[in-house]
Amino acid sequence: SRKETRSLIPKDEKAFLQRDYVWLCSSPVQQSEIDSDIFNKMVAGNDVDVIDVRELHEVPAVNEFNHIRIPLAQLADNISLIKSDTVIAFCQSGKRSLQAAKILSGIFGDSKKVYSLRGGIVEWKKQKQTV
Repeated sequence: SRKETRSLIPKDEKAFLQRDYVWLCSSPVQQSEIDSDIFNKMVAGNDVDVIDVRELHEVPAVNEFNHIRIPLAQLADNISLIKSDTVIAFCQSGKRSLQAAKILSGIFGDSKKVYSLRGGIVEWKKQKQTV
């Protein structure tokens, strides 16, 4: 309502400067990024849906683990494909998968744990080669 909105507006400069804007403006939904090591452990546990949110033409191909290919633009229309309580999104560099994690967290709320692979599949493949 209007009254509630007005209560958010600081009454003077001092009140403005004292307001905790990081808390006020931050999203209540937190997206968690995981590194390659944690990703590998979670995938090995098998009770996880791994979602590739890259476009269908993007490479490198991923054959090392099972995953579902849902381009980011089609994610919201295909959430019925996601069955596990734990979901990890990945993309080329980690940026789109973070967006995907935000979208999925918004859709699923607390009913699923949603993660994004930090650095994307490119970083994951680099880490794999150094092991």
